[in-house]
Amino acid sequence: MLALGNQTDLTHGDMLSYFAALPGIETIGIYIEGFKDLDGLHFAKAVRKAVLNGKQIVVYKSGRTAPGQGGVMGHTASIAGGLTLFESVVRHAGAIVAEDFNTFDDLFYMAGNLQHKKIGGGRLGAISGAGFEAVGMADNIESDTFAMTMGEIGEGTVKAVEDILVAKKLDQLVEVRNPIDINPGADDEAHLQVSEAFLQDPNIDAVVVGLDPTAPVGARIGGEQAAPRPRHQRPEEYGAPDAADGRAQRQADHRHRRRRHAL
Repeated sequence: MLALGNQTDLTHGDMLSYFAALPGIETIGIYIEGFKDLDGLHFAKAVRKAVLNGKQIVVYKSGRTAPGQGGVMGHTASIAGGLTLFESVVRHAGAIVAEDFNTFDDLFYMAGNLQHKKIGGGRLGAISGAGFEAVGMADNIESDTFAMTMGEIGEGTVKAVEDILVAKKLDQLVEVRNPIDINPGADDEAHLQVSEAFLQDPNIDAVVVGLDPTAPVGARIGGEQAAPRPRHQRPEEYGAPDAADGRAQRQADHRHRRRRHAL
């Protein structure tokens, strides 16, 4: 991951040109506030070189608002420059551009994990034990920078999922469609079997599965089924993590993920 600050010696173009040709580096994340004179073209060429060498480039460009541009000037004395022009050029060169830090982190993580995966298309299958989440998945297949479609599941998939639901006594509660809400009562096996049925469908290229934390599948920790907590016991007495512990764990996981994918 690169963040060069004032670029008093090496520039963004210099650093990316070096890593673009370096063996063993597959994913490069870059934070940019501004460019030195003529380095924007140098950087765009380095992005193209890296992409042609099979590397993934994820970029976050700061100075997206007037206050942000003022912060950039105060931080590194950089002129943020035209954001629309920057995004258009580097996307054309092959980079992935993030719109905020959370998206940058997610895209960086995904780029590293999907580096050697073959993406067959943009037809999505969405599975969740919560209705709102299934709807949310469908609502987020389009943005200003990408577009996917919900895959049309075939008759064989519909029949396979119906059989699973009958076996799990969920057939009266669940409509087989894409996205599908398989109900919070669906157990681990139901999640797995429905996911496998979607994955076998030739009309679906990728499957996203949301796990409802109140469902049986969400209650499993380390392969063991969590026992129900007695009503009269507080979470800390029972040994379950409280909200602060959960936040601390998520933050630790977040930091670990950043370190693991940093250069």
